[in-house]
Order: sequence, then C-alpha cells, then structure tokens
Amino acid sequence: MPPQARPDSPPDSPIARLRDEIRAAMKAGNRPRTETLRMLLSEANKIRIDSGQEPAQPAFFALAEKMIKQRREAAALYAKARRDELADKENAEIVVLQEFLPPPLSNDEVAKLVADAVADPANSRSIGKVMAALKPQTAGRADAAAVAAQVKNALK
Repeated sequence: MPPQARPDSPPDSPIARLRDEIRAAMKAGNRPRTETLRMLLSEANKIRIDSGQEPAQPAFFALAEKMIKQRREAAALYAKARRDELADKENAEIVVLQEFLPPPLSNDEVAKLVADAVADPANSRSIGKVMAALKPQTAGRADAAAVAAQVKNALK
C-alpha cells in the first residue's frame, strides 16, 4: 500500500504560510529559524493526523500560544540556572513563533470587549461566563490573565 500523500493546504491557510516560511528560512541558511518552524509544523501535523483534517486558524493560534508558553517557562528555568545561552535560544524561538499569532489587542480594545461582555445580561455577572464569552474574541490576541483581571475589576 503506497504511503498517503500529504494533503495540499489551501493557499491562505496557516500551514501553507508556515511551509513557505520554512522554505525561505532554508534558502537563507537560517538554521535556528528553520528548526523552530519545523517544530511548529510537526505539532500542526500531529493535530492534522489526530483529527483527520488540517487545523483551523483558531486551533493553529492555540498551538502557537502553547508552544510560546512552553518556551517562556523553559527560558525562565534556564535563566534561573544561569544557562543564558539556552535561555536566549528559547527567547529567539518565541520571537519566531509570535510571527504566527494575530496582532495583539491594545488595552483599550480589551477594555471595550470586557465592557461589552459585562453589559450583556446573558453573562449574569459571572466571571466564568464573561471569560467564556470573551475567549473567542481574545484568543491569541490578549493575555488571558490580563483579561481576567479586567473582568474582575469590571464586575466589582
């Protein structure tokens, strides 16, 4: 039985963009960037294999966020252990991964979204319901802890 061919990604998908970025990094001879992008592609392929379809943009953004969080934690541990070269490597990977996230929301934009969500009577002034309503709008674009802090202040 022949191996399955890799499904072609739509040209506007994050995976197609990722593959283009990998090719460009390889041509430029930028090995650290190539390795970081390949790690991201590998994780995206795991999602594709598990679900049977290419990850949608929100899932791809969540994946990139997860990888960024892992690298931040690792960089903090390396810095604490005075392994600055490894911490710098992790921080460089964070910069590359952040290129695949949507532009972050400003504090004013987050405040407006929080105000709108709190004003919605369906949320019944519950932090959990407000955060659930805000999650699709802020995913990948704002720090969840900062959003939660603003929600707590707004509900006081």
